[in-house]
Amino acid sequence: MALGPQPARTDRPRTAALRVLRVLAGADGPLTIAELTEALGGHPNTVRAQLDHLVADGYAGSSPQPTPGRGRPAQGFIATLADVWLAGNLARRLPPEACFVTASLQVDYLGAVAAGDWLESEVDWVRVGGQLCHAAGRIRAGDGRLVTAMRGSFVRLDA
Repeated sequence: MALGPQPARTDRPRTAALRVLRVLAGADGPLTIAELTEALGGHPNTVRAQLDHLVADGYAGSSPQPTPGRGRPAQGFIATLADVWLAGNLARRLPPEACFVTASLQVDYLGAVAAGDWLESEVDWVRVGGQLCHAAGRIRAGDGRLVTAMRGSFVRLDA
């Protein structure tokens, strides 16, 4: 039994984590903790804590990066906005108890965005099937520029 109040959990990242996610979304590729800290200011441990939340909640992923010398390999963090947005739109069309996983995700990068740019998703279509579901859409920068086309296939585990 835990003593004291439990931390509040929400379905959306906290404000500090959203700042990190915006920088990730505007990057041309994976970013290290050092690069994120430089872009955001603050302390690397604070950035790392926000990334841990984003990765645990499925908003970002990590991959080992090559290091020039000794020490542990750096982790590059890649925003998974396309997967989150497509899956979120699919989830709204399924019963609340439905369970599914991403089977395939294709993301075409069509333009660059800068750190701090506003991004908006547009879902063109969602097809709900008995076991397979599909969705497609786009991500636009706040000024209307098309920056990403996305398509995903999802397998229902409850079917």
